[in-house]
Amino acid sequence: MKKRMSRILSALLVSALVMSAGNVVQAEDGGASSTGKAKVEAEAIPQSQGTNVLGTMSDSSSVKEITTKATVSGSIPLNKVVTGAEKNVDIGAIAWANTSDYRKGKDYYYGYSQQVSLAKGTLELAVGGQGTERVYYGLYKDAGLTQAVDSYSWADPGKITDRMFKVPAKGTYYLGVYSTVYSSTPEGTVIMGAAVGARFFNGSDRTLGIGKQIAVGQKDAQSNYFKFKAAQNGVIKAYGSTYATGYSVALYNSKKKALSGWTPLKYNPTYGVKKGQTYYIRVKSSRNSYGYYNFKITNPAVKEKSGKNKAKAVTVKKGKTVKGTILAGNGQADWYKFKKTNKKTTKITIKGQTNGTFRVRLYRGGKQVSAKTFNYRYGGYEFRLYNYPKGTYYVKVERANAKSSGYYALAWK
Repeated sequence: MKKRMSRILSALLVSALVMSAGNVVQAEDGGASSTGKAKVEAEAIPQSQGTNVLGTMSDSSSVKEITTKATVSGSIPLNKVVTGAEKNVDIGAIAWANTSDYRKGKDYYYGYSQQVSLAKGTLELAVGGQGTERVYYGLYKDAGLTQAVDSYSWADPGKITDRMFKVPAKGTYYLGVYSTVYSSTPEGTVIMGAAVGARFFNGSDRTLGIGKQIAVGQKDAQSNYFKFKAAQNGVIKAYGSTYATGYSVALYNSKKKALSGWTPLKYNPTYGVKKGQTYYIRVKSSRNSYGYYNFKITNPAVKEKSGKNKAKAVTVKKGKTVKGTILAGNGQADWYKFKKTNKKTTKITIKGQTNGTFRVRLYRGGKQVSAKTFNYRYGGYEFRLYNYPKGTYYVKVERANAKSSGYYALAWK
């Protein structure tokens, strides 16, 4: 969290000192961005019980792509993170004041709320306190900032803090910052403020583009289904953020029926897929202290020429490598053969990338002479034939259970 937020917090410090808008900070490396600015202004709205809330805002321009440069005054720029590689974020300067309803012997609340429409996900707020009072902030269900969503946080004068807030479901919410003031004189003027930066990470299910990274908002235990269509015959490989160590992945068909078991994301699970077919890849995890993770899939093509039974086994030439896939949800095995011309030691290697377990069987004639298995943790195996007689040998590659699929490469010498 500290590393992730160091740049945005540094920019907030500058913004808090000058209380001006338009500061631009580096939040993540890489990525493209567009330019825009919020078009809303704060307006004092007197409330009951001594509460002044400045500006309940509702404007579509307050939710936008991360900008490279913006002039923002009197509102909180809400930056929508799409890929997780965006590098800039806007900082807004918020000020609130009271000149009349300030009386001795009572506590009063002064602040600012901004209406936003959010999907399920996580909201990151970083706040630099200004003035002489503590600034409270958070995500709320109401414009009066009385019903906090996922608790709240605060920043003391001259200090900067940040927090991830869970957005439990799609809906209308309020970004809020406020202070409490206890009057020590009969009358007076209260002027408070804060520098605020906000980022939203979508945590909803969605369609994946092949090779296109997305940022997924997730704070507590969560499971997502991401839909995609295989662009070519071959495999789907899943990748996640380096800090997404507690994540597991599984593949489903177009009707959300499981085609695989769960595989840790850190192993880059690999699934055999057929061009044009629709699949879902499901990602689940328990609590994520970062509040989001990055995710993407790739679809490398695999050109395969294998036999579908022993009688149709394809010949593998010495020193050559053949490649193949075991399709998800398909029990078809692949067959190969080679001819051993002497009693010298022969080495057969098979390497693969899977989400489950592959079994490799070696036959001479109709007799099985060896069998091995390997899975996603161990990317292959090697057979050594010491003093085996000359003759034709067959290799059968198959899934070891109904939930395994992936890719392999086979060679002998």
